[in-house]
Amino acid sequence: MLQVYTGNGKGKTTAAIGLVIRALGAGMRVYMMQFMKGQAYSEQRILKSFAPQLELQTSGKPFFIAEEGMLSPEERKAWGDEVVVFPPGKPPASYVGLIQSGLQAAQAAVSSQQYDLLILDEINVALFFGLAERAALENLLA
Repeated sequence: MLQVYTGNGKGKTTAAIGLVIRALGAGMRVYMMQFMKGQAYSEQRILKSFAPQLELQTSGKPFFIAEEGMLSPEERKAWGDEVVVFPPGKPPASYVGLIQSGLQAAQAAVSSQQYDLLILDEINVALFFGLAERAALENLLA
């Protein structure tokens, strides 16, 4: 089964974590890759306590990214140093490499066949910003 949570605002990660908790409660093993996130989110502390039944990895940086023109001058000022703005179609190469490494790690998790549930948290955001290639994700999902 493939489930996709998408949309603006909160709730996508929360829904995915709900699946994680249900799967763990049923004795399943879970792999969760959080794209676009570093190790600074509150849910990560509690989720890590479920190891080794849950393997949680992240593939992100400690800042937000946006294409030029996506943020108003006021929004850009409010973000300050916590946002990296890049020209349309030219995301930071270091971030592209990091996301690609995350996809490779997720592919290895799938290939290992040791997990009952695989979560690719925020992968749609990585696709939106051009950090991941659609073909690579489709290959992973297949």
